[in-house]
Amino acid sequence: MTFPTLSDEILFGRPTRWKIFVSSKMNGNPLTAERETAIQAIESTSLAHAWCWERHARAGEFCAEGVCIGHARTSDGLVLILGDTLTPITRKEYVAAGEAQAARFIFIQDGVGRDDDAREFIRRERERAVTKNFANLSELRKHIIDALNHHAVNSARQQQLARLGQAPPRHKIHVRFPRRGRAA
Repeated sequence: MTFPTLSDEILFGRPTRWKIFVSSKMNGNPLTAERETAIQAIESTSLAHAWCWERHARAGEFCAEGVCIGHARTSDGLVLILGDTLTPITRKEYVAAGEAQAARFIFIQDGVGRDDDAREFIRRERERAVTKNFANLSELRKHIIDALNHHAVNSARQQQLARLGQAPPRHKIHVRFPRRGRAA
């Protein structure tokens, strides 16, 4: 019996759009509006399909943690909406996506008190992931769309360099966002 290779999985086993996992604290529903905004923003790009617990998990007897970590691990990217704290499950989702080399985007809610662990996580991950603060839902939507579009362009450019036999840049390509009030 022949098992599919990773290349087969990527080329044939996945839909024609990226699977972007939506991650955030869910206990008590503190980020419901932000999650819905993220889902709509991801799907408005036509580049990606958002996988989220509230829309895609099946009812039944299973471990929610295992399902979420499995989907994070098999996603093309992960959007983390970070409010006051990083839960243990949210951290595991983030790590699973990173271990699978998925793109990771962290959107940090302004105006909330964060615990020490969340502040340290943000400080450490600014070097490994795209991070951006947001003050409201409109800003969150714009930042997600911009980040996914920049990621798509940068990915295509890196593939083009590889086809030309050139090494991609050794430094991380950072997504730059226009400052508020300036034209893009």
